[in-house]
Amino acid sequence: VGSADTPGYAEGVAVFGDYAYVADGSSGLQVVKICYPTLPAIVGSVGMPGYAVGVAVSGDYAYVVDGNFGLNVVDISDPASPAILGAVDTPGYAVGVTVSGDYAYVADGDLGLKVIDISDPVFPVILGAIGTTGFTRGVAVSGDYAYVADGSFGLNVVDISEPASPATVGSVDTPGYAVGVAVSGDYAYVVDGSFGMSVVDISLPASPAILGAVGTQSYAGDVALSGDYVYLVDGISGLKIFMRQCKP
Repeated sequence: VGSADTPGYAEGVAVFGDYAYVADGSSGLQVVKICYPTLPAIVGSVGMPGYAVGVAVSGDYAYVVDGNFGLNVVDISDPASPAILGAVDTPGYAVGVTVSGDYAYVADGDLGLKVIDISDPVFPVILGAIGTTGFTRGVAVSGDYAYVADGSFGLNVVDISEPASPATVGSVDTPGYAVGVAVSGDYAYVVDGSFGMSVVDISLPASPAILGAVGTQSYAGDVALSGDYVYLVDGISGLKIFMRQCKP
C-alpha cells in the first residue's frame, strides 16, 4: 500500500507508534512516519559510525546495532531530530538486538551474546556475556530466557535471570543456518536460511525440540509474530504469511 526509499541499504526495522525506525546500513538510522500507510515519509535521520544492521525501540530510545562499532543508543523523543546519546563497543560484530527492561541483548557475531545495561542511556555498559559455538545472528527474550539464533548450530537457550552471568541451558540444532528467532508462549520460530523455518518447543528450556518445519522458496531471513500469524521474509520471494493456530 505504500513505500519509502531510504538512502542506504535497509537491513532492519522496528515500529513504535506512528513511526518506523530503519537500520539503513551506511546511511545510519532513518525515521519514517507511517501514520498514513499509503504515504510513508522519512522525517528524520542520524548517521552511525559503522554500518547499521538492526534496531530495537523502547520508549524514547532506539537501540541500533552497528556492526564493528557495537551498540548505539539514540534519543528519538523528537523523531525529526534523532541524536546518539550513548554507545558501547562490543568485541564482535553486532548484528541483532532486542530490549527487555533495563537490558539490551546483542547478538555479537562470532563472539556470542552480550547483555548490556541500558539503565543510563548515556553510558550503556556490557554487564554480561556468553560465547556461542557458531555465529550469533539473532536474539529474542521471553521471561528469564534469551533465545539465540546461532548460525549453523541452530538455537541456544540462555538463562538470563542473572544478567551478569548468562548461562546456556539448552540447545537444538536446526537443519539450516539460523539467522533469526521470534518467541511466543512455548514456541520459538527460527528462521533457518535456505531451509525455511523451524518451530521449536521451548516449554522445557533445557530440552528444546523441533516440532515442525516449513520450507520456503528462497532464503528465510527474518520473522515476526502477530496474533495467530507468522510473517516470514523470504529473500527474493518476498513475504510469506503462515497461520500458527488452526481455528475450529
